[in-house]
Amino acid sequence: MTAVFDHPVIARCQLHKIRNVEAKLPKALASTVASKMRAIYHYDDALRAEAELEDLARQLQKSHPGAAGSLREGLTETLTVMRLEIPPTLARTLRSTNAVNR
Repeated sequence: MTAVFDHPVIARCQLHKIRNVEAKLPKALASTVASKMRAIYHYDDALRAEAELEDLARQLQKSHPGAAGSLREGLTETLTVMRLEIPPTLARTLRSTNAVNR
């Protein structure tokens, strides 16, 4: 791997991240937050996506600190596929650790 990258590259599953955050929210809010996260994870710009996800975590911090913490944990690693600018077809598979759940 060091022949291609000068440091380890770690990717976290976006689908599991969404589920983890949803699990810490009331049902009505969970679906709204999950929809926002899915939309953000489809951006073309990793920096913009990171800023939007961090903003979402800030919005959740006071009322749902567990969800905010879950969102922030490994946030950078959930954007690895986006940062590597992998073609969309392959990215759909790699955005999840479970290729069946694309």
